[in-house]
Amino acid sequence: MASAPQPVILEEPGSEGPSDDFVEVLRELERLDKVLTEERQRNAQLSEEARIVKESHARDVAVLEGMLEVAFRENDRLQARIAADVCGAAPAAPGKVAVPQTAKAAAAEALAVPTPRREIDEPEMEPHRRNWDDMEDIKARA
Repeated sequence: MASAPQPVILEEPGSEGPSDDFVEVLRELERLDKVLTEERQRNAQLSEEARIVKESHARDVAVLEGMLEVAFRENDRLQARIAADVCGAAPAAPGKVAVPQTAKAAAAEALAVPTPRREIDEPEMEPHRRNWDDMEDIKARA
């Protein structure tokens, strides 16, 4: 097996050892080699972290797609139930909801009723918000 080439040490005529410039260049080379090794390790670590994040993202997307599928099936089931309740007809087969136009209009009208503001507020998200009825009482007193 061939050995690695040995560095050639240039000496100035009449000097006892390598020149100071050459020693400085070797030290700089060693420093750069160390920095390169550290950057390669950092790059490997970042690549591993990116792989983990991609895998986690793929799992999250799969779970969310499953949740959406369940929600769509529930939506279809509820639409069929609404159609049956409004029209008095038998519910359609799952996944094939045939809602008559009158049922669609009734459902749209039911959804078009404005919801009072106090029902929209989420107390767990906005703990310091007062009840709107209380605010109206305060304004009426003023």
